Amino acid sequence: MARDYQLQPPPPSTEERGRGLSPKQKRFVELVVLEGMNGQEAYENAGYRARGNAAKTSASRLLTDANAKAYRAELEEERTRASILKSFELDAYLSQIITTPIGEIDENSPLCVAYKIRRIEGKNDEEPSEEIIEVKKADPLRAVDQLKKTFGDYAPEKVEHTHNGLEKLFGARKPAPGLEHDSHG
Repeated sequence: MARDYQLQPPPPSTEERGRGLSPKQKRFVELVVLEGMNGQEAYENAGYRARGNAAKTSASRLLTDANAKAYRAELEEERTRASILKSFELDAYLSQIITTPIGEIDENSPLCVAYKIRRIEGKNDEEPSEEIIEVKKADPLRAVDQLKKTFGDYAPEKVEHTHNGLEKLFGARKPAPGLEHDSHG
């Protein structure tokens, strides 16, 4: 499954974002979008004095303001773009785990899970000591499994439930009086 990434123009500068909104109004929109608060909670937490129904009404009005709607759309687009990048980075990391040979991994590699140097001393003065480097990287098979799940390569298992197995075990039974099922009805 190929992914189609398109380069987007850079987001507007901080000064341009939320143009026409006060700092409180910007904070309110940020609390709604980034913190997932409902309008009333965001309104109260943004520093407004109104509480309860008054906060709910004012929040509703502010959410319909054109500048607030534009700022909200910008924040949501930015959040979506960031999540796509994180997903892309995860895919790249898992691919590195799968394709990077263990000999190319050192203690500074992001793929290194464990790194240990053991020294084995020679038995006498004539025999040199040896240095053994042990490197452990993340499990490539688990990375393949995770990558396949990410791309949706695993079809969901379909399990059918029937009562035929019980009939085979216990034999067919007649339903209790009054509970017969009319198949013609």
